[in-house]
Amino acid sequence: MQVLRYTKGTREFGISFLVLEKGSRIEGYVDSDYAGDRTDRKSTFGSVFMLFGGPLAWYSRKQRSISTSTTEAEYVALCHGCKEAIWFRGLFGELGFPEFLGEAKTIQMYSDNQGCIALAENPEDHARSKHIDVQFHYTRQLVEYKKVRVDYCPTEDMLADVLTKPLGLRAFSRHIGKLVGP
Repeated sequence: MQVLRYTKGTREFGISFLVLEKGSRIEGYVDSDYAGDRTDRKSTFGSVFMLFGGPLAWYSRKQRSISTSTTEAEYVALCHGCKEAIWFRGLFGELGFPEFLGEAKTIQMYSDNQGCIALAENPEDHARSKHIDVQFHYTRQLVEYKKVRVDYCPTEDMLADVLTKPLGLRAFSRHIGKLVGP
């Protein structure tokens, strides 16, 4: 019954893409909960990529390993989001639309975790992050080579929140409104 009610209440929703005067670029929003699964304590992460004001791609997945901090859970999510961003970078480059990649073909990524952003931008080894698997430091390399740029996005504006955790009706409606457009 809940699925039917949801379907009935959202039948007017659709994805809108707006042509902006200054053009548009791909932007990625990544988020993660921390140990959200009460059974195995694995985190759920999600990502939304926007272009022309509408979602281009989105996903939500459970992490394969247990994160030992919120920063680590967000850093893992950022790594997966950056891999997707690099795929889009290659796709739009090959299709002949490099203008959608932003300045210097750098894809803009947003995270709502300051520790995660600091970890991605700082090539030094942090004493508290040595346990993080080497594969997730791929993000650092992408930032260093200026293939992605990671900036802070306040939690209330984090579009990927809707993919990682249950939200209150007001927050859920606000995020869905941003995703589906006017």
